[in-house]
Amino acid sequence: MNPISISLFSFPKYSKRDEANGKIDRDFNQNSVNDCGYIAAIYSISQTKEGAQTIEDSLTIIQDDEGDNLEYNVTFKGTGETYTITQEELEKAKVLDENGRQYATGDDDVTIYELAIEKCFKESDDETLKNILKNYTGCIDGDVLNSVSPSAVIYAILGETSETIKKSEVNTETIEGNSLFTDTTINTVDVNGETIEFIEGQRYKPSEKFSNTLCITDVQNNEKIIMDYDDYIDNVFIPNNQSSAEHASKMLDNFEQNPLTNVMTFGTSGDCTIEGIYGNTYEFNSAHAYSIESVEGDKVTLTNASRHDNEKYVISKDSLLALENYWIFGTEKEDSIEAKMDDIVEKDSATYYPNIFSLITDKLFGSKN
Repeated sequence: MNPISISLFSFPKYSKRDEANGKIDRDFNQNSVNDCGYIAAIYSISQTKEGAQTIEDSLTIIQDDEGDNLEYNVTFKGTGETYTITQEELEKAKVLDENGRQYATGDDDVTIYELAIEKCFKESDDETLKNILKNYTGCIDGDVLNSVSPSAVIYAILGETSETIKKSEVNTETIEGNSLFTDTTINTVDVNGETIEFIEGQRYKPSEKFSNTLCITDVQNNEKIIMDYDDYIDNVFIPNNQSSAEHASKMLDNFEQNPLTNVMTFGTSGDCTIEGIYGNTYEFNSAHAYSIESVEGDKVTLTNASRHDNEKYVISKDSLLALENYWIFGTEKEDSIEAKMDDIVEKDSATYYPNIFSLITDKLFGSKN
């Protein structure tokens, strides 16, 4: 997924303002590491109160006697494992190396978590995380951050599994290797007429096509399925895409109704044009991940957290779901009464009410006057 390009001679200028404080609260750039999935996920997590608190609670800063930072211990809620990033590692990561690689810069917390996530994905023994990484990975030559799945980041930081939706157009030139994430259980038959089941929530990867026969790998257990190509398109691929679009719509609706605790990211799979809510159009010319910041009726606001200015795209929901290729990773929770109460108090505490009980009662159940 497309990183932000920088000059070969561009070096970050260190500032006390950038120092880690356990909060994602300053501008940052993705730079040249191909991990927009991580960037979109951690930005989305930091936008919720629960997520921001989890990030702050999981970081311990070790200082010397003069108050200078020496190292950072990140304990991931999902795996229960702690990874240490030294100040030297942090500073090195922010400078373009001889391979043209530079981690995020601008907010040290983002870079520290990026380095810790990388170590976690390489070293963790957590079986849930291993399965997530196995089911969706863009790892190339050992680069575990390459096209990293937001769901893996969400699990590591929050300890929550997320829904995965992938919609792809039918393209006979690219069907091989184009993974299918099943959004519903589908029963069909193989080339021998035997009943086979595509299980909801699993990933299947068409690997080889011979004439009109397709070999499909179940990524979970590496089993092979041989079936008629047309049967696959008509009875698996198309019905799954229809189900995925319906599920994506429900996820966006749930995000609108429960915005306080849910985390969602959206990704384009290549070149596409999306209609803006105000009649403008946005051209996306690469695969990239975005944070879903808000949903209001038919209006969806995407944030490109990879850019320091957090560029916003205000998109029609119908236009978004009509795209032929996209994916969504996110949670489907319901905001708790406690979260709603906290939000009410934060937003309306300046308004006069006789007591906090009347404020909450009024906002949750309506005024009796």
